[in-house]
Amino acid sequence: MTDIAIQLILIVEIKYRESVLHSYQWRIKRKAQLEEEQLKRKLEAELTEKERQKRMDQARVSRLLKDAVAFQQAGEIRKYVEAVSLALSHDASSTNEEVKYWSQWALAQAIATLIVAEPLVCILSSAHSCLLRTSSTLVLVYVTAIPVGGVTLVS
Repeated sequence: MTDIAIQLILIVEIKYRESVLHSYQWRIKRKAQLEEEQLKRKLEAELTEKERQKRMDQARVSRLLKDAVAFQQAGEIRKYVEAVSLALSHDASSTNEEVKYWSQWALAQAIATLIVAEPLVCILSSAHSCLLRTSSTLVLVYVTAIPVGGVTLVS
């Protein structure tokens, strides 16, 4: 009977140790899985951030190119206004007031191409000019008041 009790205790001890070893191996495996999942989440977050940064950079470049085109168009409008004003100054069929009004309107359109649908903030001004800032652009504007229907446009 003692042998049976010893055998029984030995079997229980072996089963217990196997259980403890199995539990230990499962914890090691689970820890490795959790670390791998955490690393995967970290890499995905880094990739997402890189993609977001790339999209932001592309948007900035796109905006820069649009601003450059608008700047060129505004310059062309100003040159055109200057040429037309010069040509009309020698023409007796147009009054000085009509030419001045049209010139101011056209110059206002030139400015409008630079500041398409963005709020303006005058950050530095003098008697004859104002440095305007939008969210991404600085524009130096020479101020000339143009009364149009009760609203004063700045060119």
